[in-house]
Amino acid sequence: MKQNQWGWTRTMDYALEVLHGNGVSQHDIKNGFSTIPLTESMMKILDLLQQESSNVLENIIVSDANTVYIDYILETSNANQYFSRIFTNQAEWENGQLRVSPYHNNDFCNMCPDNMCKGQIYEEIFNDFNNISQIIYIGDGRGDFCPSQKLRSCDYVFARKNYPLEKLIAESDIEAEMVSWIDGIDLLSKFKEVLMK
Repeated sequence: MKQNQWGWTRTMDYALEVLHGNGVSQHDIKNGFSTIPLTESMMKILDLLQQESSNVLENIIVSDANTVYIDYILETSNANQYFSRIFTNQAEWENGQLRVSPYHNNDFCNMCPDNMCKGQIYEEIFNDFNNISQIIYIGDGRGDFCPSQKLRSCDYVFARKNYPLEKLIAESDIEAEMVSWIDGIDLLSKFKEVLMK
């Protein structure tokens, strides 16, 4: 499944180097993210999860983005308090340039990119907790397929309609129930249905 030999993280690091070379500053990048807060539907999902906190163990982000981008988006939306853990590529500012490095070196999973195996992260999370009754996994990309294969029959994978994850699941056999979603409004509606079961 690996396609880009250069890898996403290295590509992003290079793109950020080019932006820096063209005068794009830390302030510019932070301001850019201030224009893309979480959608109203996503905030409603997070509120719903907080209300259902007796049934929800943890809200965790596993993303192929990076720490700076995620921090900026959560800060813009005042959503930091909803998430207990974040697994993503490391990013830091060096002399005014944002540098991105891989979460880990994935030389063991052919389904996932070289910088992150979400399946391994899923296993780490699963092993950290005792008696996880149910997992609801939301994704859309190829990197979400590996952990989706590890889900149990009592779990759900919410796969964005017409994106790679939905297509890969349709071509395979996973134990978890797949729920397709189109946008945040549709995701919120289907999320409520699953929580009411």
